[in-house]
Amino acid sequence: MKTIKLMLMGTALILFSCHSKSNQKEHTLNKETMVLTNTLKDNDETFVKKAVSGGAMEIELGRYAAENAGNQRVKNFGTMMVHDHSQANDALKKLAVSKKYIVPDSMANEKLVNDLKSKKGNDFDKDYMKQMVTDHEQVIDDFKKEAENGRDEDLKEFVIKTLPVLQTHQDSAKNITNALK
Repeated sequence: MKTIKLMLMGTALILFSCHSKSNQKEHTLNKETMVLTNTLKDNDETFVKKAVSGGAMEIELGRYAAENAGNQRVKNFGTMMVHDHSQANDALKKLAVSKKYIVPDSMANEKLVNDLKSKKGNDFDKDYMKQMVTDHEQVIDDFKKEAENGRDEDLKEFVIKTLPVLQTHQDSAKNITNALK
């Protein structure tokens, strides 16, 4: 009996070490054997990673816009992005951690961020707002897909709660973009 337990534990340790090299999911140890856990399914994981990374980009660009935009409406929009996306990212990170998922600490599309930050005045305002329209169209589409197809009920609840805020951002971005023409 001890030999079987030792063999099971040895096999579990080998599987664990192989798995941990190729996957950074958190793991838990059961008394008898190693049990790999991650309560978010693959599509949910992909969504979380993309949403947190995209949110980080919205926050970074929002900070820049709030401080450097030429138009007051663009500055106000930037402030709204920082506030709303910070709250959403914090909530999503907390949810992901509770599901045993390690949230990436990276920002989506750093090249785009740097390109926009290199612009000044009206050129920045127009390009930033145009990008916000495009980004929010994609984000809203991603959130709707997650609401329909996601497997984790807590994540779906977060998505459904966040969608109206994103729609408000989209509407504001479109209005400001049209006013800047």
